[in-house]
Amino acid sequence: MNTAFQYEKNCAIIETRTRPRGSHSMPNEYLDGALFHSAIKETLRKLTLKRKSLNQINVFPVPDGDTGNNLLATIESAYHKVSNQSESQLGEAAKAAYLGAREGSTGNSGAIFTQFLKGFATVFSGKDKAGAIELANAVREGTRNAYQAIRDPREGTILTVARKAFEAVETIARDNTLASTLLIMYLEARKALANTVRVLPVLKE
Repeated sequence: MNTAFQYEKNCAIIETRTRPRGSHSMPNEYLDGALFHSAIKETLRKLTLKRKSLNQINVFPVPDGDTGNNLLATIESAYHKVSNQSESQLGEAAKAAYLGAREGSTGNSGAIFTQFLKGFATVFSGKDKAGAIELANAVREGTRNAYQAIRDPREGTILTVARKAFEAVETIARDNTLASTLLIMYLEARKALANTVRVLPVLKE
């Protein structure tokens, strides 16, 4: 399939998903508390479906088959914390997600995801909404936190995937919509994920 056509198709899908439910208006140009809550909810739904698969491919740093369990426990705690707050401001929602994740975090994967959310809480603090630039900054801060939280960070892990996603939009977010910025990060993350087996050979085993 033509790459340009596929890009436009993917962009249209993401723009549809960022459009307010039941609306035919333009997609959301900003991330607000409600959309952040929806994103956490969707992450929880996807993790619930993929938990066993994640457990099965868990071979690094220790092949103990619990990555899916740990991530699910972490995001469940984050989701419940966000859902139980009455404040819908983005900054407060991001803070609640981080605190919830911290309370329920287990394992290396849980610790990494918690630090990633801490970056969002830091960048979104006091904000009602965030655009593409703020989103890119939040991913950068979350990735930095995650690297610092690991005693011996290794490339070829989720750390690399997050870093590559941020680097892809570091200098272009200001010229892109929220939807296209998300798309670029998503596509780059997929590419980095596919490349992890070459960066970290143990993943081939």
